[in-house]
Amino acid sequence: EMRRLLGVLRTGQTAEHAPQPQFTDLTGLVDAVRDAGLAVQLTQTGPVGQLPAAVGMCAFRMVQESLSNAGRHAPGAVIRVNVSVEPHFVQLRVSNGPPAAALSGATAGTKAMNGHGLAGMRERVTLLGGTFTAGPTVGGGFEVAAELPTGGPA
Repeated sequence: EMRRLLGVLRTGQTAEHAPQPQFTDLTGLVDAVRDAGLAVQLTQTGPVGQLPAAVGMCAFRMVQESLSNAGRHAPGAVIRVNVSVEPHFVQLRVSNGPPAAALSGATAGTKAMNGHGLAGMRERVTLLGGTFTAGPTVGGGFEVAAELPTGGPA
């Protein structure tokens, strides 16, 4: 959001008027990713519609970036999105198995761990006082996880 705002200030263009995504839009995002050919399993528990706006947007963007990374770096792998909303925090976990086929040199390696997408996710989560982890899994996949406070006492 800050990059978009700075872009508007630098160019003098008007800001976009489209509404920012909310966490309740997650099902639509997952459906769109499935329509694009990715195998995504979504599990949600707790009152996802009651998240504070900043937490909901951060969670949505984290899942969105994680799905994009998994599709790019692990084609053909099943992607699991787990969301658990508790009274004082929300836990997110997006994991994928290894790619179904060998990747070319351009997409192989640890590019997903070193890209700006993960740094941006970490920054968003940290700004809200949450915790963030990302890294390879034992089975050759990748996992992104976060815990975001929802404003109540921990």
